[in-house]
Amino acid sequence: MMYAQVVAINTEKPRWTSTCRDCGKCEKACPQHIEIRSEFRKVRRDLEGPGMLLLSGITRPLVNRIHSKS
Repeated sequence: MMYAQVVAINTEKPRWTSTCRDCGKCEKACPQHIEIRSEFRKVRRDLEGPGMLLLSGITRPLVNRIHSKS
């Protein structure tokens, strides 16, 4: 749930790993030589299932409404 909050609910525009174009530019630029595309696949498998996408889609408008009233 915390992942969804950081990536999709409390942000102006959701930043799911599924928006990655899989071009590899990030891996070439990474000073730590992390296999980012491979790690993103793991995140999609473990944290971005259909249930999480649905939950964040429902929660996001509610959170935005609460913040706009503050």
